[in-house]
Amino acid sequence: MDIQLNNSEEAKNRIKWILICHGIGWILFSIVILAIGDSELLLIFNPDDMDTTNIIYILIKLYSDLHYVLLIGIFVMVPVFLAVPKLEGYRRPMLESFTSMIIGGFLVTQVMKAGIARFRPFDESSPIADQINLFGDIQEGRDAGSMPSGHVSTTGSLMLPHAIHLKNKVSATIISVYCVGMMFARMFLGMHYATDVLVGSIVYVVVAIVTFYLYELLYQKIEMKNKYEWLIYVVIVVSILTLIIALQFL
Repeated sequence: MDIQLNNSEEAKNRIKWILICHGIGWILFSIVILAIGDSELLLIFNPDDMDTTNIIYILIKLYSDLHYVLLIGIFVMVPVFLAVPKLEGYRRPMLESFTSMIIGGFLVTQVMKAGIARFRPFDESSPIADQINLFGDIQEGRDAGSMPSGHVSTTGSLMLPHAIHLKNKVSATIISVYCVGMMFARMFLGMHYATDVLVGSIVYVVVAIVTFYLYELLYQKIEMKNKYEWLIYVVIVVSILTLIIALQFL
């Protein structure tokens, strides 16, 4: 597969830049939250005078729902990349993406949601519930908790490994911007407080980096010993079992 990828050192340098850029963003976003307020910042992004016919709403809703397309896509594509020899060159980024998504998007996120048990902004117990515009999207009976944002953590966990490995800086930047954009999309739709999406962003960056180094050790063993390929399949099986466990928290 003719896609240029970073070597190990280049990928590690990319991680440094990702940490620096996200770190600066987290600090600035935290300052804004402290200055304006968590709920107040959400209300700034969540328009109270817009309905579902507005083109801005339609585009942001599609942007947010692309999250589900990515989830389905990764489960379909991983077996393909494992089975087709011609796709072997991009196999590691795909496997990292899958593992990172399972760990960050499902296990860590769902455990945190269950442990923190924060009500959504639109919950009747929320002081700003009557100010949230849900655009007619009824949420009753399907709330898994507000912190962290699952859309943000899952999207970032799934996509950031590609930003780490792709040599093309423009592609990596677009991926990173897309992940960050999900934070504001979820606030626009009234689904999360500002701190929810902030924590979701921290989750996906940390998990994606940890997953990179996990596979770095795994692939070093494979290259040195010319075996241990079976460990890749063990990781996939463990990831799937992790998903099953995480679903128990939904």
